[in-house]
Amino acid sequence: DISETQKKDSMGMDYIPVYEDEVGGPAGTVRISLEKVQRAGVRTVAVKRQALSRDVRGAGMVMADEARLAMVTAKFSGFVQKLDVRTSGETVEKGQKLLTAWVENGDLIKQIVDLAAFADDPRMVEQAKDNLRLFDVPERDIAAIAQGRASKRTITFEAPLSGTVLDKPAVDGMRFQAGDMLYRIADLSEVWVIVQIPEQDLAVVREGQSAALTLPSMPGEMTTGTVDFIYPELDMDTRSGRVRLRVPNPDGRLKLGLFAHAIISAPSSGAL
Repeated sequence: DISETQKKDSMGMDYIPVYEDEVGGPAGTVRISLEKVQRAGVRTVAVKRQALSRDVRGAGMVMADEARLAMVTAKFSGFVQKLDVRTSGETVEKGQKLLTAWVENGDLIKQIVDLAAFADDPRMVEQAKDNLRLFDVPERDIAAIAQGRASKRTITFEAPLSGTVLDKPAVDGMRFQAGDMLYRIADLSEVWVIVQIPEQDLAVVREGQSAALTLPSMPGEMTTGTVDFIYPELDMDTRSGRVRLRVPNPDGRLKLGLFAHAIISAPSSGAL
């Protein structure tokens, strides 16, 4: 509503004057004074075409990679004669000796005796070796038995992978049965961070997207990860889904159970 002369509207308010030098340009153009531009912090940039993206935020926890976990279990009954790795938290290398066990199982003892007794019969030797492998007897023990350099009642347990000992139920002198866990070991050079993502944001999250992580335990630092898997189920109470991030951990600073904030860079549909 415009007027050529100053007047009041139906509510008694004065019309706002507009001067000729403030009007110009194509229809629909809005002009703002330099003072207002500066006060509003307006910035101008050259127009360019680029992909749009949005940040998806979530919180989660550091966990061990399930594919990098191993349990050392007994396949025969016996006694722990001597521990070589004595405490949880120790770092071990693949093939490192963990403990020496005194064999109680009669079937295993028979195979050990057969391997030593039939040293001149290649067929029997190979059969005895295969039977010992079924009990997870290490190759170095098998070779020592075949050469008559080992006891017929002691077997060693070796680390199946390089990593950190998480649990160690085994103690010196302990009796164990077949199936008992003696050690649990995890390779923590790469870990998972399981992040809770709001339901409305799950649609834009894809495997392979990058994520930035900050942890209260590492203030001022940021690490990166990659979306590795999107779990198929939704938490009905929180209406959120779980997203698994794979995060390198070469220095071991990411400890299991640490809390983490994640920002996933997700592309938007469209371009600017």
